[in-house]
Amino acid sequence: MIQERIAEGGMGVIYEGRQTLPDRIVAIKKSKKKTPSNQQQLLQEAMIVGSLEHPNIIPIHQIIIEEEEPAVVMKRIRGESFKDKIKAGCSIQESLQILIPVCNAVEYSHSQQIIHRDIKPSNIMIGHFGEVYLLDWGLAFNLSNGIETEIVGSPSFMAPEMLERDIANISELTDVYLLGST
Repeated sequence: MIQERIAEGGMGVIYEGRQTLPDRIVAIKKSKKKTPSNQQQLLQEAMIVGSLEHPNIIPIHQIIIEEEEPAVVMKRIRGESFKDKIKAGCSIQESLQILIPVCNAVEYSHSQQIIHRDIKPSNIMIGHFGEVYLLDWGLAFNLSNGIETEIVGSPSFMAPEMLERDIANISELTDVYLLGST
């Protein structure tokens, strides 16, 4: 059951909700625009993230499809983004302690042939108990599925091959560049 809107991105909206079995507060992601393309992209993101079991990647609890509209039920994280911590004056030492688990998540995703392609401070969440999560896998790409056909991402963080539309050179190094930009 959806209770309130808690966040909004370029493609999706995140709501807080209550799951009844087990009884807990969760986050529910839905497409911002209910087009077939956006809904397919949300399902693709959920399938990728759901296949990645790592402590720094948000767990997917369930995928629900009601009236042909997908909703992704995942862990609800309370805390702040790395972007907000930077604005508040996060030290270099604190930043490195946040980025190390993010690097571990990226290393794991690469071992599964998944490239994130949108690593940036606003996609890193730090929970109230110090847990760190790399979020928003909506642009993630599975290398084993072949060559990506479009350029996506946040321009101020993009790797050169992303900016130059050099799609054939999108690789693990693309995410390494994005980590450096972050």
